[in-house]
Formats: sequence, C-alpha cells, structure tokens
Amino acid sequence: MALSALAIQYKRNPDSIPNARLDAEGIRLVCEMEKEAEKVLKQSYEHYAYSVRARTKIIKVARTIADMENMEKIDAAHVAEAVAYRGFH
Repeated sequence: MALSALAIQYKRNPDSIPNARLDAEGIRLVCEMEKEAEKVLKQSYEHYAYSVRARTKIIKVARTIADMENMEKIDAAHVAEAVAYRGFH
C-alpha cells in the first residue's frame, strides 16, 4: 500500500513536519538530489536570478513532487516541474 506524500513526509522529516516547514538543516537532511537535478536547479537559479528564498522553496516543492512519486531522491524532472510552478517572476 502506497503512502500519501504527506504521510511520507511525517514519517521521514525531523519532528514529523511537512516539507514546506523544513529549515536549512532539514533540507540538507532530506532533500537529496541527483547530480542532474542539481545542475537543473543551478541553471534555473542563475537564468532567472532567483533569490536564495526562491531557490529554497523550489527545493521544497521538488521534494514534495518526488514524495508524490514515492522517489527517494529528487531528480531533474522534479526540479523542472517545481521551477515551472514557480513561474518566471
């Protein structure tokens, strides 16, 4: 039986909090990315001149997308989808 994304987050994350509430240490612990995902994140960060806060939010959304697909690591498609949700502002 597959767990919901929120159930996965509560089970995995420190203090059983959702991805949206992760602090910097929590992000470092649970938002492991594949190399290609890191590359996509860096390219979008530089291209769109996102702030550090925006970059952090993209990582959290990408982690949630990966959770919805029951994936251990964040891949490039998860980051690209998170960037698309962010828009170009």
